[in-house]
Amino acid sequence: MQTDAAHTVPQLRREAGGSAWGLAATLLVVAVLTIASVLVQMSGLPASTVAAADVSPSAAAPAPVVTVTPSPPPLAGVPEDVTEPLTPPVALFIGDSYSYGTGASDDEHRWTTRVAQIEGWEEVNHAYGGTGYISLSNVCAPDLCPAYSEAIDEAVADGVQPAIVVIAGGQNDTDEWLAGVDVVAAIQETYEKARAEFPHAWIIAVGPSWIGDVQDWQVDFDQAVQDAAAAVGASYISLLDPQVLDDPSYTVEDGVHVDDAGHAAIARRVIESLTLMRAEPRETPAAAPALAAARY
Repeated sequence: MQTDAAHTVPQLRREAGGSAWGLAATLLVVAVLTIASVLVQMSGLPASTVAAADVSPSAAAPAPVVTVTPSPPPLAGVPEDVTEPLTPPVALFIGDSYSYGTGASDDEHRWTTRVAQIEGWEEVNHAYGGTGYISLSNVCAPDLCPAYSEAIDEAVADGVQPAIVVIAGGQNDTDEWLAGVDVVAAIQETYEKARAEFPHAWIIAVGPSWIGDVQDWQVDFDQAVQDAAAAVGASYISLLDPQVLDDPSYTVEDGVHVDDAGHAAIARRVIESLTLMRAEPRETPAAAPALAAARY
C-alpha cells in the first residue's frame, strides 16, 4: 500500500534549510511516518488519519511515573481481621440496697459505679434493696425482690454475659443468722450457682458491712462468705477486716444506709483490694490478668 511519506520528504528538506540538524530531523520524521504507515496497514485505519496526527517532539507525552508502596507487615499478635476497638468487660453486680445505691446522691456516687468507672468495666446492676443470700424484699411490690441466687437467674434470663461477677452484702440476713437459720447453705448455693452459670467469669465476693464496731458473729458471717467464695475459685474482699464503715457520720437519716462518703469508702476498699490481687498473681484468679489488661 502506497503512503504520502515519499512526497512529504522534499518539503521537510526545504524547510530544514539543508542543515545537519534538519537532515536528522527529516530522517526521524520519515522513520516515524514509516512505522505509522505499517501500523495503519495492520489496523485498517486510513492513511490520512495518521498524516494529520501531530508527531512533533513537543507533542510527545512524558512517561508516567509509577510509585509502588509496600503494605506494612501485620502487627505481631494481632489478628488481621480485627477492625473494632476492644469493648469494656461487662461486670454484673448482685447485692442489696448498698449495691443498688441507696443513700448515694445519684448513681454516679454509688460504690458499684465508682468501682466500674475506675476499673473500666461496663456495669450491669441487678441489686435489690432489702435482699440477701436468703432474704427476700417487698421493695419490688407487688412482687418480692429476689434473693441473690434468684437474682443470678434473672441476669441469665436477661442475657447478661459478664466477664466479672461481683456479689456483695449479706447484712440483710442478720435476723436469720441470729435465729439459727442455715444462711451458710444459702451462701454456698449462691456462689456455686454463679460459677455454674458463668464458668469463665472472674467472681468477686465483697463481704457484708455493718456500721460501727464489729461483733464476733459478724466475723463468723464474713468468714462464711469467704469460705464459699474460695470453694468456687472466687476472689474475696472483706469490708470488716479492717472495718470500712467505722465512722457513724457515714450514715444518712435512716441510720441504716450510707451517704456519698460511705459509698466512696467502700469503693476505695474494693479498688485497693483489686490492685493488691493484681500485684500478687499467685492469689489472682485465672481471668483476672486478662481483665486487668483490658482496662488499658
